[in-house]
Amino acid sequence: MQVAGKVVVVTGGANGIGRALCEAFHRAGAAKVVVADLDLANAQAVAASVGGAAFKCDVGQESDIRHLIEADRAVLLQRRHRRRLRSAIGECGRNI
Repeated sequence: MQVAGKVVVVTGGANGIGRALCEAFHRAGAAKVVVADLDLANAQAVAASVGGAAFKCDVGQESDIRHLIEADRAVLLQRRHRRRLRSAIGECGRNI
């Protein structure tokens, strides 16, 4: 996947495979990595390590997805990335 200069959103990005994906996209030159997860504290830590943004998000809730899209749009405009979202990676999982 070519992500250099692109915006990537990773759900479930606070831990495990999602975190590894965030780090890989950052190393591959993504313009912005947005880390979305129920675990906001870890999402913020991952985002800080990759120069990204973190959002609390339950992908099972439509309102959370809408909030993520609007918040992401605001971050991109504020930072003047002026790039459209190119990749969204759904890497969320839950232990039961």
